[in-house]
Amino acid sequence: MGLGDQLFGDNGTSNFDATLCSAAFNFMFWLLCHNKDSSDTNLGSEGTGLFDKWLLFQLVPLETLRMVDDVLS
Repeated sequence: MGLGDQLFGDNGTSNFDATLCSAAFNFMFWLLCHNKDSSDTNLGSEGTGLFDKWLLFQLVPLETLRMVDDVLS
């Protein structure tokens, strides 16, 4: 079995989104929190999901304000 067969699933596609998001979150956490691993804290392995939820609640008000501004102008 070649490397291509190992990377791609049975249907010929693969999904690296979750892996890349997790790696990016772990790197940024390590960088900003003085070489600590997120799994060593209360976040554990749920850090990426919690960050996604936090980011959603940070961005929704901005989009709502943009829609209000469009209606008013």
